[in-house]
Amino acid sequence: MADIEKCSVTTEDADASLERTSNLNQSKGDTHASAAEEESVGRESVPQEVADKPQLSKNQVKKQRKRQEWEDARGIRKAVRKEKRVKTRERKRSAIRNGEVSAESFTKPHVQSELVPITVLIDCQFEHEMTPAELVSMGSQLTRCYADHRKAPYRTHLAVSSFDGVLKARFEGILNNQHKSWDVKFRQHHFVDVAAEASEWMRGPKGGTVPASMQDNESPSTLKDSETLDDNVPAGEVVYLTSDSPNTLQVLKPYSTYIIGGIVDKNRHKGICYQRACDHNTKTARLPIGEYIKLSSRHVMATNHVHEIMLKWLEYRDWGKAFMAVIPQRKGGALKEPTVPGDDPDSSATVAEEGHEDGFREAER
Repeated sequence: MADIEKCSVTTEDADASLERTSNLNQSKGDTHASAAEEESVGRESVPQEVADKPQLSKNQVKKQRKRQEWEDARGIRKAVRKEKRVKTRERKRSAIRNGEVSAESFTKPHVQSELVPITVLIDCQFEHEMTPAELVSMGSQLTRCYADHRKAPYRTHLAVSSFDGVLKARFEGILNNQHKSWDVKFRQHHFVDVAAEASEWMRGPKGGTVPASMQDNESPSTLKDSETLDDNVPAGEVVYLTSDSPNTLQVLKPYSTYIIGGIVDKNRHKGICYQRACDHNTKTARLPIGEYIKLSSRHVMATNHVHEIMLKWLEYRDWGKAFMAVIPQRKGGALKEPTVPGDDPDSSATVAEEGHEDGFREAER
């Protein structure tokens, strides 16, 4: 009898244990189902573009935070610059009142600038070939081009083609649309279309005048162009400057457009400007750097340096002086000794070979 009762109790305990286990499993199942349902609802509530957005690395997050901190401090930097200007102005006024200096010593001499019917066109179609940092550098180079353009004794028409995308957004956003007050023609069109437009504005009422020194110019150009337009005005030429060109630019011709590749690529995309020019049947030429200058470092030049060299040539009418006035001293540039024809039968060949092998990508930086 006792054994029967014991068996009955054992069976009841087993049934109770099974029931508790079943209830526990059911509770866990309900919990998992609820979690899965919440996760599904959460996924549905997140926009698709956010869900598909790749996760940023720690490095990218750090850069993004620094960029945001820089933007947040923009007002503070502006106030500091303004305070410095006020202090500088007060120091000058105090020095003049005390008779330490004259007022004329603080006055910059006014440079009479003459507009020449030549167009320098910066081709900015290489946005997809540059990193974000290189695009920022390209924007700074455009700013320097305008600064050199303003103070040049002989200034050309300055234009920018393919001005769109990130570069345009940077000028309109971070740089507060300051470029709209510049004496620079910004165009979204391709350089071929802008070059055609340049031919019209150079012959317009505000096209500029040809200096007397250029009217008497008899220096032969490697790029022959004998065409003329109405009233015996030379047709000029459209030339893309690139070191990969077999032609050497000897002089700047009136009513011509010279295109500089607006790209900062650390020499990754070799020959890209030359290829783009050839694709559109545009003449090409390289600056005669190898004929005048010896450099002790890499022969890479920024876009604004190429533009400044052309302005200096208009001022000096001498490539050697133009190069030495612009090329940074850290490159160790030195003028080559002039050679007398006949002294070295291989001299001209050596110069041409050096100029080609140096790979001076002046128009592609």
